Amino acid sequence: NAAVSRPSDTWYLAEGYTGGEFDEYVLLLNPRSTATRARVTFMRSDGVNIEKSYNLLPRSRFTIHVDEIPELESAEVSTFVEADTPIVVERSQYFVSYGRSGGSDASGVPEAERFWYLAEGYTGGNYDTYLLIMNPNDAAVRVDTNYLLPGGGIKAISYDVAPHSRYTVHVDAIEGLTNTEFSTALTGDLPIVCERAMYFSIQR
Repeated sequence: NAAVSRPSDTWYLAEGYTGGEFDEYVLLLNPRSTATRARVTFMRSDGVNIEKSYNLLPRSRFTIHVDEIPELESAEVSTFVEADTPIVVERSQYFVSYGRSGGSDASGVPEAERFWYLAEGYTGGNYDTYLLIMNPNDAAVRVDTNYLLPGGGIKAISYDVAPHSRYTVHVDAIEGLTNTEFSTALTGDLPIVCERAMYFSIQR
């Protein structure tokens, strides 16, 4: 995972999962010489929001084990972080998925946008690709999604994402995308946040 170039007082993480053998951690870095406070909103796929506040010591790292929050013990979740002064936010996940063990890490993004692009995507063999959409708005959002196929074909699908919630697309389950490479272009009628998660096993 690449480092970020500057702290921000807002961060968004579209992906997050605590079910089964998944463990999710949200990691907060306060690079300043003064303490600060972070307000964290966890947005479940059913639209329920869980709000927490954390005090961050000067020049310190703070870890949130999301699985240990009672309302988030087995949930798909997006995360919004707002701090009194600029901080840095990442998410780590450790998992066993269909017998495949692994881990992933991603930095947050500092703001929601209407347009998102993902060059990678693959559904062949033992690969599973998921598209995760976060709607941080007070209103529902329509997300027009183009899956771009090798040779120039396009599979167009639209999704309606409820307010303050996370939406999951298992791309392997979409007709015409069950065994292919693809890229993805998304357009929301309001600003959204998007990530891609891939789980796979490769024979040695």
